[in-house]
Amino acid sequence: MITGLLALFAIGPEVWGSMGSGRLYEAADGDSATAISAYEALLGDLTLDDPRRAELHYWLGRARFNEGDLVGARADLAAAAAPPLRHAGAREWLARMDLSTKAVGVLPYREDFENGPGRFVRGWPLGEADDLGRSRLPDGEAGSALLWHFEVTDGAEDFIALAFSPLPRGPTRIALRLRAGSFELRLRPVLEEANGRRWVGPLLGVPVDRWVDYELALTDFTAGGAPAQRSAPPAAVRLLRLEDATNSLLPMRGDNELFVDDLVIR
Repeated sequence: MITGLLALFAIGPEVWGSMGSGRLYEAADGDSATAISAYEALLGDLTLDDPRRAELHYWLGRARFNEGDLVGARADLAAAAAPPLRHAGAREWLARMDLSTKAVGVLPYREDFENGPGRFVRGWPLGEADDLGRSRLPDGEAGSALLWHFEVTDGAEDFIALAFSPLPRGPTRIALRLRAGSFELRLRPVLEEANGRRWVGPLLGVPVDRWVDYELALTDFTAGGAPAQRSAPPAAVRLLRLEDATNSLLPMRGDNELFVDDLVIR
């Protein structure tokens, strides 16, 4: 059970450092407790600026997660995701942990974002977790809104997401107010079922100079975006994604912001 990891520990970092991503964890033969001890020992052999620390912290975080140590898992995954390591897989694991922790468990759900970003989580692998927060409303309006900072670049689409716990009845309608910060954008709402199937909603235009109100029903979403598959609405919805689609539809590039307010999910 522990032979693989003990062998890696014995040969030292100069050998295991050349192995492919994930090989250390596979060598644990499913023994997370032994994996944790080995990864900790291997980390002790590395200098603080060694780039191999990212991979070790990532797999150490996953091993701690498997052992039920969520606090320790989050600490190691955060170490792997932070500069200068910036492990993309660690960013995704942290975000998925946040989605699970913040999942909406009761409908209807209403959020005015007066106390923060609510239950939304920053997507991956682009950007940073703190790109998502609370902001005062633009133009001196009273109140607060969700504010998402992101960069529109060629060939990369970004998103924020909100998860749902298993519910007796899934969401059927989504209402929200939207406004762009630096330049006009296009937003694509997407629902994901528990099995990973995607249902794509209509593209939403978001201007800079005013708020726009949208209300979407399940019948507005199509399976994979194909209109021919409109007949059966999504069931067991577990995730709402708001995806920036600006780069494929508009010429603008650079830093932008999305304001979201008055969210209601029924």
